Amino acid sequence: MSSIKLYYDLTSPPCRAVYIFLKANNIPFKDQSIDITNGEHRREEFLKISPIGKVPVIVDGDFRLTESVAIIQYLAQKFSTPDHWYPRNTVRRARIDEFLSWHQTNTRLNAGGLFFQT
Repeated sequence: MSSIKLYYDLTSPPCRAVYIFLKANNIPFKDQSIDITNGEHRREEFLKISPIGKVPVIVDGDFRLTESVAIIQYLAQKFSTPDHWYPRNTVRRARIDEFLSWHQTNTRLNAGGLFFQT
């Protein structure tokens, strides 16, 4: 069994992305569900794992990583997943990185307002 632990809540799209990536690539991991609706991400135990109090988080041995894009990039490289996930070719990878950067600063932030209007 892998030493990777995934802390997540499936109500979070970034968490779902990491979860699906792990499952689709048959990467073994320990399941650590965090209920953000009940504030588990703000509890002292979790803040020791993720000082920013956000999910997803992976713990791989002594290494901790937050942010779904960084996690997927790390896992793709560590487990040599197929190129269609995260290409090894630098030009193709740069295009993927370009889109991921744009997505984080544009689509995701602006789309949140559509779903969480009060």
